[in-house]
Amino acid sequence: MVASLVEQQRRWFDDAVLIREVHGESLTPAQKEFVKEQRKSFDELLATVRADAAADLDRLEGRAQELGNKRAYILAAVEMEMEVKQVLEDLRGWNIPPEDLANVEALAAQRIARKDATVGRVPGIDPGRGSRCVDTGGGQTEEPPTERDGAAGKAEPYRPNEAQAALCKILADFDFWSNYVDWFNKVTVSALMVLGFLALTIGPPVAAATPDGVSAPRCAGSGRPMRTARTRAEGRLARPAGRSTAR
Repeated sequence: MVASLVEQQRRWFDDAVLIREVHGESLTPAQKEFVKEQRKSFDELLATVRADAAADLDRLEGRAQELGNKRAYILAAVEMEMEVKQVLEDLRGWNIPPEDLANVEALAAQRIARKDATVGRVPGIDPGRGSRCVDTGGGQTEEPPTERDGAAGKAEPYRPNEAQAALCKILADFDFWSNYVDWFNKVTVSALMVLGFLALTIGPPVAAATPDGVSAPRCAGSGRPMRTARTRAEGRLARPAGRSTAR
């Protein structure tokens, strides 16, 4: 399982190198050395996974994702925009906390969106003019820049190094929420299976007569009537006056 994850992250990293060349963006000498070191790290990690069955799998998975996210430093600019656009779509679909989503969107808009961007425009900020795009329900309108948009209302210039670092951070946030969603789904399915087993084992509730002649649910096999909304209300009414029930 972990070995397949390492191999997948390695493929994504290698694909980023090839796609950059397709876009006509050659690697700098420093980037070529970086690619060489990253591939060496992938090979070492894969060897560790295959050789040590008792290794900390969570740590190795995290390391594989960390190495894979370093592809942000060699992706072509247009591919960076498409990558972050897909990440934002997934995060919105997962309904992560609004403040966390807003932080990712702001980082993408401030550091990754280019002035000349024709794709991957991040909702919320127009990278070309510094104005904000606001959805009023009938389409997007633009608000004039404010002080928080930067000096003189100008969008910050696109800096490749900062964009790469921002994308690497965004990919790490994506991995965190992806792992959380996977964990939550597993826990939910397990809980539903346990509840289903208990329902089949205990069986449906059977009727039991109450003092006023109205049938009330009785727990199967216990001989004890279940407390309903009515019996709880009657219990509250039966308490002596002036006695507090607060805990």
